[in-house]
Amino acid sequence: MTNIELGPPRWNASLVRQDACEFQDALEPPERIGWSETVALIAKSNLEGPVAIIVDAHLGDLRAINDRTQAICRNYYLPPGMELVYELR
Repeated sequence: MTNIELGPPRWNASLVRQDACEFQDALEPPERIGWSETVALIAKSNLEGPVAIIVDAHLGDLRAINDRTQAICRNYYLPPGMELVYELR
């Protein structure tokens, strides 16, 4: 993290590194590839507790993906403790 201070009364900010992925010539829907990659990274991080990933595509498939009856991508299923959500209530 990098802190930037321009001093009062102006503003200050903290910059946080963000990873980005680009998928070209994908054989699967790019959103689902991105979900798979994100889920795999989170699973490797040993994060404790339930994890919700907010998505905005393939909304009709979310129930089956969350029930683990449909793969996210190819043969990759959502691991336990994670859920894809469109809206939080």
